[in-house]
Amino acid sequence: LPLRSVSLENGGEHTVTECRDEEGLRNYLSSLTLCKMAGETYFDEEGQLVLVYDAPDGVLTVVLWGDYVKVVPFWEKNLPAYYYYVSEI
Repeated sequence: LPLRSVSLENGGEHTVTECRDEEGLRNYLSSLTLCKMAGETYFDEEGQLVLVYDAPDGVLTVVLWGDYVKVVPFWEKNLPAYYYYVSEI
């Protein structure tokens, strides 16, 4: 998927930045072992890296912070967010 934008969010500050190695980022993301988390969960989302992609059906946002990943496919009804824990398995 084409990467539209990259930003850092921390303490209410939003800084747009650039990705210097999109292939390296794709390789890193595809190497992660993710475990889907069920139910409503609250996370302290300080220090997020926000990736916005142009997907065939619309915009896809991937948020990375700590050992967590949040995925929001903006084309789905009710804007669901899918939460994952990065496993070390």
